[in-house]
Amino acid sequence: MIENQLDNMSTRIRKKSSPKAIAARTNQRRAGSRARVHASVTPRRILVPIDFSPESTSALKYACAVAGKRATDVTLLHVVEAIYYIHDFGYGPVRRRRTNDPAVKRAEVRLRALGRRHLACGLPWAAVVRSGTICEEIAKAALEMNIEMIVMPTRGLLPAEHNRPDSVAARVVRQSPCPVLTLRKPLLSRSRTQN
Repeated sequence: MIENQLDNMSTRIRKKSSPKAIAARTNQRRAGSRARVHASVTPRRILVPIDFSPESTSALKYACAVAGKRATDVTLLHVVEAIYYIHDFGYGPVRRRRTNDPAVKRAEVRLRALGRRHLACGLPWAAVVRSGTICEEIAKAALEMNIEMIVMPTRGLLPAEHNRPDSVAARVVRQSPCPVLTLRKPLLSRSRTQN
């Protein structure tokens, strides 16, 4: 009885490990991975958070280079910090939030000018200005607009919370519903500053 079970196991092992079966499985895996890679590497909608710094402008140029090859939509996003103030109505302080309307209007004008300057090559693009917390608004915009990739520079720190300073890019990476491509300063500018 034990010998019969061993014979059955050996025939199963021989059938599964035939060279044709191995080659067929390998080809299926390769074809499946190629399809997944192509689908994930070609974004159709790119979001570029802009804070009007040279680093965010270089991120915009990089996003244009990626979008130009594949005819993707580029959305420029600027987030204006809201104004927070505290009222006391007799039952304790209440923290309220208000949109900074003059700053939003100025940001819209600057963002459109930046888009016309760097995206004049015929790419479809849009400029969006939001008010609120930077990281949360970037993640919300990516979710609402069905963004497939965020391109942003790694620069700057937010105020420390719980004794742990954190960068804006790191928070966006954690909160984002899509892949985030973070860019460092170009090597040429870093080597010039070191000399």
